[in-house]
Amino acid sequence: MNTLKLLLISALALLLISCNESSSSSNDTGEVNKTTVDASNPSKWAYFSFEKGETVEVSDEQTDEWDIAFKRMMIKTNSGTSGSGDGGVINFAPVEFDDVDSAPMGYYVVDDTCGIEAMHLSWSGNKALFDWYVMTGGMKAPHLDSKGYSYIVKNGDRYTKLKLDSYYDPETEVSGFITFTWKTGLEQSTEMVDNVMEASVTAPNEDEWVYFSFAEGEVLPLKDGEEPDGWDIAFQKYRMKTNSGVNHTISSDGENGYGVVMIETTDPFASIRTAPAEGYVVDSEIPDPQPGHAPYNGNSVLSQWLLAQAGPPQVKEDAVFFIKAEKYSYVKLKMTNYNYQSNEISFKFERYITAE
Repeated sequence: MNTLKLLLISALALLLISCNESSSSSNDTGEVNKTTVDASNPSKWAYFSFEKGETVEVSDEQTDEWDIAFKRMMIKTNSGTSGSGDGGVINFAPVEFDDVDSAPMGYYVVDDTCGIEAMHLSWSGNKALFDWYVMTGGMKAPHLDSKGYSYIVKNGDRYTKLKLDSYYDPETEVSGFITFTWKTGLEQSTEMVDNVMEASVTAPNEDEWVYFSFAEGEVLPLKDGEEPDGWDIAFQKYRMKTNSGVNHTISSDGENGYGVVMIETTDPFASIRTAPAEGYVVDSEIPDPQPGHAPYNGNSVLSQWLLAQAGPPQVKEDAVFFIKAEKYSYVKLKMTNYNYQSNEISFKFERYITAE
């Protein structure tokens, strides 16, 4: 049976709090607020200030007058490529909103170029907030449901916890109306948190691939016996492949997946903040490292994850891989252990990485 363990590596030593929901918009009360913002205009961003507790008109994004902005399902913050604020976001999934009572130190994700290839969209946004919803119904009749993740949004020395509740007007069910729960005025703690996740996948069968999604953080079930939609990396014993090259269906814009690049470093994994901009290798037919086995369609860069040596196989400890999962989406990956008897591969990864 495939096993998966997904967790935040840093200990989330957060005390429970007791909150009563309030419609108050005051920063100073420390109360929990629920707000609905009309973000239905596909041509205009709706800017929101946590300090003021309301939407604000913004003529120049390079100010500190706003904290977060919405346009349909797209979200950006006053940070990085979107604004001059000292901002960023930490995704606290799967920690519950009520269990977050302080803002940790750590690597807050700043805004960068985001995109949805199928819709030919790109914008400046925050990748930690990019996958806040699950879409069903396909592109012709899409329906968005919130994943209910908890976030902390930073702007300077102000910290706000946030949960995105709904994409639809609570009265009319019209789409593009973002309802969110939030509480500002959080104090910064001394806890250190990053966005590094940890997982283990068991793939013991010679004729079966096990598919993993970085966006979902889990193994995906087969779809009618075939490979599932939305997979990023797949495992078959010691073999690995990515959704690129010969293993990728060419999309409508002609792209053929984006591939993998590797660096060798002894730097702490969490401290590596950017991905290489070039050098990505897509999947192709490659030789199997085991004598007598036929070539297979895999990734030649990822095939370097094990040391070539006599005796039990060992993970190449200084290898850090970067997978360009989509045009604007980079994931860093490090294999941490391989149990060759059970074919269990353990690894850690971090989404939302920015390219150099």
